[in-house]
Amino acid sequence: MQQIAVAVGVSKATVSLALRDDARITPAVRAKVRAAAAAAGYRPNPLVAVHMAHLRTSQAPQWRATLGYLVHLTKDQWARNRLRPEGRCHTGAAERARALGYTLEIFWLAEAGMTAARMTGILASRGVPGVIVAPWPRAGLADPLDLDWSQFAAATVGYAFQEPNLHRACHDNYSTMGRALAELARRGYARVGFAAPAEDDERVNHLWLARFLAFQAALPPRHRVAPLLTREWNRESFLRWVRRAKPDVLVTTRSGDAPEWLARARLGPEKIGVLSVFWRREVATCSGFDQNFELLGASAIDLVVAQLQRNERGLPAAPKIMLLPGEWREGATLRRAPVAAVPDSPASAQRSKPVA
Repeated sequence: MQQIAVAVGVSKATVSLALRDDARITPAVRAKVRAAAAAAGYRPNPLVAVHMAHLRTSQAPQWRATLGYLVHLTKDQWARNRLRPEGRCHTGAAERARALGYTLEIFWLAEAGMTAARMTGILASRGVPGVIVAPWPRAGLADPLDLDWSQFAAATVGYAFQEPNLHRACHDNYSTMGRALAELARRGYARVGFAAPAEDDERVNHLWLARFLAFQAALPPRHRVAPLLTREWNRESFLRWVRRAKPDVLVTTRSGDAPEWLARARLGPEKIGVLSVFWRREVATCSGFDQNFELLGASAIDLVVAQLQRNERGLPAAPKIMLLPGEWREGATLRRAPVAAVPDSPASAQRSKPVA
């Protein structure tokens, strides 16, 4: 590092910061340092890097840069419901960013007149080296987000944001459905249905449906229940399906709608149970799995900061997917559970056997 400093005409501290792509060093100086490092055949010592990381985390974090949190909403839409996945992810991401010495600022993609080119310019003028794309409103929304990605380290949350393909932190939807089915079998349910708007399953890359169908295929024919995935999600179509399919319990993504519609039809938990794989705090009475969006937001920050520490920018050649488990929330929409606990690992969920 001293040799590089002499070659470029800067201090060794500047070389250290430049090699970590610190925003306090100008882009021109960072480029000179990287070129000199490459010419000298410099490679970081991994043991030293681990030691320095320990030293940095054992001290109060120093401010490094501002990271961007890109939300496909307007400011007014954001303010109306802070319990949306975007808001919960932001809470976890902001806390994790502060712990690592960064600040996190929201940028509004849906504001009038906003374009990808304009957003790129705003981020560049603010010196933002990395961005998180917040959970997308729905799968396949609009055209690809054509920022100049070469300027940023980036990650997203969930599967709904599709173009371009970034590193992403995702809830382990497949295993959550497996855990849900195992829990229902443990409570003695035999005819399990799956009912949700089609767009909800599309948002998770059809992983809920895939695990449900794998479970159904192993059941005796008398216990199989065809799922309801519809673009016309309303009380009438839902209750028609319930009366035709005759489930004794159903898995859903709509922890508000399904229990309410069943209760109004006098089909409460004593007749048909409900488990949500998309538990919401606003409807805490429904049993199910909290996707823990705060943890997803924090993990997306980790993905971005890891890229910054490796001096990586631009679209990844091999995008990573970080899968994270949810947390069980006991409610009042299922029959009483036996003493044993809810399956707490993907492995136990995959080993679960259907009711004979």
